[in-house]
Amino acid sequence: MNILKLTKPNGHQQRRRRMGISSLLSALTVVVLGGFVMCFLVAYFSNAAHAEMTASTSLGTVAKARVSADAPKFGKNKSKGKSKVKSNLKNKGKSNAKSKGMGLNDDVQVVLCLDASGSMDELFIEVSRSLDKLMDTLTGCSLGGKKACVNLGIVVYGQAGENGAPRVLTPFATDVESMRSKLKEVQCDGAVEPCGEVIDFALDNFEWNMRERQDILKVIFIAGNEDFQQGSMDYRTAMQKAKQKNVIVNTIYCYPGAEEEAAMTPEGKEWANAATYADGMGLVLSMVGSSTGADAGFCGKALRALRIQAQEKGIELKS
Repeated sequence: MNILKLTKPNGHQQRRRRMGISSLLSALTVVVLGGFVMCFLVAYFSNAAHAEMTASTSLGTVAKARVSADAPKFGKNKSKGKSKVKSNLKNKGKSNAKSKGMGLNDDVQVVLCLDASGSMDELFIEVSRSLDKLMDTLTGCSLGGKKACVNLGIVVYGQAGENGAPRVLTPFATDVESMRSKLKEVQCDGAVEPCGEVIDFALDNFEWNMRERQDILKVIFIAGNEDFQQGSMDYRTAMQKAKQKNVIVNTIYCYPGAEEEAAMTPEGKEWANAATYADGMGLVLSMVGSSTGADAGFCGKALRALRIQAQEKGIELKS
């Protein structure tokens, strides 16, 4: 009789099976742990890279902001930049003038605006002759018993080479010889004579004393022989500006004949009327030497007006 024997797997086979299962479990564990590690590393480096990119972007933004702040502006900002540059230059020029004491603390300031167009050579001869007496009288001014601080400047206008435009011949100063030398260099030739623009120029190109004092004498003398209304600026606008700065404007109409005749001409009346807009006096200078007496000539005319106007300010002029 055959008996079927049921046999169990031997110990070796059982060990192999258990080892196989253990290996599988170990492998699975390694895979799972490796997956976690990989996920962690990916997440870590991903966040680091993102942070770095964010930092770079922020730095780039800051850099751009700095560049933008330093870069020149265009359009409207560009014009503002130019205005600022011009303003800085202008202020710098004023600062230099202040440091030199050019007029800002003066008690008496006088600017002569002289027509250098054709046929005006006699005017420059007259002024050159008058400078010594004019300056001697001005520097002898006293204010409150003390010697007044005085400066004189000269503007020329009406030259053909300048298309009639005004220019400063001498800034505020007291050096008569230097002024006389500059006057001799002026060539009188024909051109337009824009009186309004000349007065406006004199107001803007000298360091006028702008302190709130009633005893400061600031005077412009404008001398010429043509229509007072020439040029693009209405002379009344310039006169109004002079009044705002407390600058008196005296007119000297240079007439090629007797002074009595000049007062009857349209130009003579016009020059005299123009002076009233800036509290000035309308004077006439004969260009043929017919005037006589203490008030004759350019110096006589100028000093006559200055004595009256200085007295109104409480300033004594040397006689």
